[in-house]
Amino acid sequence: MSQVQDRMRTVHRVTLASGLRVVIEPDHRHDLVAVALTAGSGSRDDPPHARGLAHLVEHLMFPREQDGLAGHLHTVEAAGGLCDANTFRDHTSYFSVADADSLEPLLNAEAARLVRFAPDQRALDGELPVIEEEIRGAMFASHGGFPWTAAASALWGPDCHTGGDHGIMTHLRAVTPAEATAFHRAHYTAGNLVLSIVGAVDPVRAEATARAAFGEFTPGDRPPRPPLIARQGVRAVHTAKHFRGTALAIATPLPDAADPAGYIAHAVLAEVLSAARLPRWRECQSRLRSATIRCGFNGEWFNTASPDLLVTTLLRERDWPAREVIAEWSGLLGELSSVGPGKGELQRAIALLLLGHHRQLDSLVTRAVAHGRFAVLFPSLDGPHQIPRLLSATTARQVADAAATVRTAPAAWVELIGGAR
Repeated sequence: MSQVQDRMRTVHRVTLASGLRVVIEPDHRHDLVAVALTAGSGSRDDPPHARGLAHLVEHLMFPREQDGLAGHLHTVEAAGGLCDANTFRDHTSYFSVADADSLEPLLNAEAARLVRFAPDQRALDGELPVIEEEIRGAMFASHGGFPWTAAASALWGPDCHTGGDHGIMTHLRAVTPAEATAFHRAHYTAGNLVLSIVGAVDPVRAEATARAAFGEFTPGDRPPRPPLIARQGVRAVHTAKHFRGTALAIATPLPDAADPAGYIAHAVLAEVLSAARLPRWRECQSRLRSATIRCGFNGEWFNTASPDLLVTTLLRERDWPAREVIAEWSGLLGELSSVGPGKGELQRAIALLLLGHHRQLDSLVTRAVAHGRFAVLFPSLDGPHQIPRLLSATTARQVADAAATVRTAPAAWVELIGGAR
């Protein structure tokens, strides 16, 4: 039996009476355990007047000393562990790793910060400067949100992702402790959370420990989220003084991951294009300086549920009109959609994606986070260990169909114009 098959066989899943889902995967290669708590809410759930509230709540989930009890970070570090968190568009991940004997204190700490969440104004004031610095760094590095935030806003409307995952500081400064607590109570309910445990644990004992820690947790599901409808042919222009050059991002929606074969075919398509076809285009077209294509928001596939994005970013000469660039790009897709990738192209693309997938899941923390993310966003896939099977089954015809879909699907494009050549 292969290592992947063995992992699939030993993944244990249970739902507690409150509705909290628990995923446990034993891995005894190291005497460590990783714990992830995943909430099925993120920046898409921010109220229009409080962009960044989900991110602020993430920060407030690391309280300092409270009611005479040690803060969460101190508790984890006292167990010899590390912890962190990330807010995404439709979920938020909290994760920690420590010695395997520390599972009980880790789980107790996770449960305690959920139950005791009650930030005051002092807590908010302490986190806002940290978030402001994060926003400044993210906006500078991405030239104001290019391409991902800008592309999502162009394709699905400005309310889709205004402010990105980090938020807008003018909004966050107006948030009150009561608003943060209300968001937490609405979104951090048992039915909207997944607890995942990966490492040197006995699954029966780990389940019992989870039940003891989270047995009294509040039931409830995630509040409804309105659907987003992609718009056709929207064009947006961004400028950045410190950017040298002119770039064009072409964004198309990915298939719903409920159709995993179609979604994965787009990931393979991106890899096929990246390997040789985009470099050949760059060599033949003197006005094209660079060309990249990435599948999944921020280039991470299966990291956000529908709607998700495929984005092609082209750095070009300023005097090359965007519509001419898009026409050449469409021709490249048309060629691939008519004949599909060659056998060697397809095998190479799948092999590279498989390698990257296995490398990621070799980390206990990454695997714990992935189990939580898949349970929250892609429950029909039964976990990340299904991906190799689906990847290996991808055909040239499916990749050709994906190219045809990208060529004809609703698309938005965003131009980034620098302040100097």
